[in-house]
Amino acid sequence: EVIRSLMEHQVKVDDKDNIGFTALIHAAQHGFFDIVKILIENGADVNASNNDGYTALMASTKHGSIKIVKYLVEKGADINLQD
Repeated sequence: EVIRSLMEHQVKVDDKDNIGFTALIHAAQHGFFDIVKILIENGADVNASNNDGYTALMASTKHGSIKIVKYLVEKGADINLQD
């Protein structure tokens, strides 16, 4: 509900926090599939990375979120990126 409200108010979905993580990277890292989906539907860059090149795909792979991994790849995440 909160995420949808933020999207309706045109929050910049690819803004980064102090360690360079986007909301998508955080959501993928914690296994929040519904939030990952909402962010991507609202224009989140599936290949956005932090300062070290760490992406949402890497985060979801590292933390075993297979459903998110499949969804990110389906939505164009680059499987060849390296951190």
